[in-house]
Amino acid sequence: FEFPLFLVAVNHTCGALLSIVALKAQGLPCFAPTMWMTVYPGTTDLVATVLQHTALYAMLFPAQTLMKTLKVLPVMLAGSFMRTRSYSKLDYMEGLLLTILVAFFVWDFQLQSGLVQEDQLEEMIGAILMMIGYVIVDSFTSNFQDFVYQKTQLDPGQMLL
Repeated sequence: FEFPLFLVAVNHTCGALLSIVALKAQGLPCFAPTMWMTVYPGTTDLVATVLQHTALYAMLFPAQTLMKTLKVLPVMLAGSFMRTRSYSKLDYMEGLLLTILVAFFVWDFQLQSGLVQEDQLEEMIGAILMMIGYVIVDSFTSNFQDFVYQKTQLDPGQMLL
């Protein structure tokens, strides 16, 4: 597909339709008064998904998969910032070590493997920057979901809508 946003729209539409079917099967209402709060995780998820799918056009899939694991430390930092989670110093040190090792493997695999020609380098760096944006934006998605679940009584199916 030429347009990654189309793939994201189809994916999210299918998820919403499945959610409606599941809610109806359980006898739960599709809409609740506090559903407006789902705009927070929904927005970060949409932006992160578009960045991720767009980046895939210019980088190797294994490198992108490795970059997704860079989310550990940003998710921890976002959780602490939003006060939805708390972590020990050991957790942060483990997250930092994991992030450094994964960043090295991505750099080594994507840039030093010899699989990328010089004329693709600029496009690939743009893709890596998009994946860094993905990691930052998506680190807030699960924390926003925690926040919404803590403040409301929404069913996960209602959250998906």
